[in-house]
Amino acid sequence: MSTLRDGENSIQAPSLIDTGVTGFAFIDENFACRHHFHTYKLQVPQDLEVIDRRPIESGQITHITKISCQIGHHHKLL
Repeated sequence: MSTLRDGENSIQAPSLIDTGVTGFAFIDENFACRHHFHTYKLQVPQDLEVIDRRPIESGQITHITKISCQIGHHHKLL
């Protein structure tokens, strides 16, 4: 279980850890809205490819959120 925080909101949530080849972490838009995490619109939408280099089916990345994630004693700003 991890703790996700955006400064105002804090929730406990299961998390899937990725080795981070892209250097980014991803969160579902509906999940972010449901938990009131503030999102920021990107000026230029970003393409994302899955492991076999196909474009991701959900489309371009259009928004980001700035949250922290804590698992045990490990803390990371995402």
